[in-house]
Amino acid sequence: VVYSESFACVEHLSVSGKLLYHFADCFTVQWPELLEKCPHATYAGRLQPGELPALVGAESTMHGTATAIVTVGSTQFDGLIRAVDRPEFLHFLKRFKIKRLQVQRGKGSYRPWNLVDSNHSLEHQLEVEVVDYLPDLPSHLRKAALVVSHAGAGTILDCLTAGRRLVVVPNEELMANHQIQLGIALQQRNLLFCFRSGELLNKLQEADFNALCRFPEQNSPVFKKRVCELL
Repeated sequence: VVYSESFACVEHLSVSGKLLYHFADCFTVQWPELLEKCPHATYAGRLQPGELPALVGAESTMHGTATAIVTVGSTQFDGLIRAVDRPEFLHFLKRFKIKRLQVQRGKGSYRPWNLVDSNHSLEHQLEVEVVDYLPDLPSHLRKAALVVSHAGAGTILDCLTAGRRLVVVPNEELMANHQIQLGIALQQRNLLFCFRSGELLNKLQEADFNALCRFPEQNSPVFKKRVCELL
């Protein structure tokens, strides 16, 4: 039995991990913090001791139009959509020289009327698109100059591996929520910013995006090596 714990699990094992830890032939984790609680596990994450390189070129896009994306993922997170539905958010994007804003609002009930107000968008010379879902969201994220997202592990990895500037807002209404732990752990390593929805606009004004670091591009060879040793 070979098991690799989720990237989302920073301080605690998942339910599956707790069950399999006791009899797996190979059990790997992606955060060194878990090794203290799971001494029989092997660390197979990308993050190693030492300084990470600076994030360079994150403002570039594939099509020449600087685009910002706000996404809640596949569920609903009205708190995030409500937080960005402010003229102040558009002003912040203008300072970043963003020309296009895509908002993926998911299954939530709140509709961002301020963002789609033509007067606000014209004032900030910004094209705004609000949709329930974006087809092939990962490809959009890889081309964005800025992403403001829920703190789901999949979306975070899509952005970090593509070298995008990322701000995550944990959905604190979720049960068994790993989002806060994951967001804070990555912020401590200067890989992204993690803000609560109620403080988002103020924190964006203070954030130094030049201080962000580049997430390691290569997977750790440890998992593959451990599997080969078992064969």
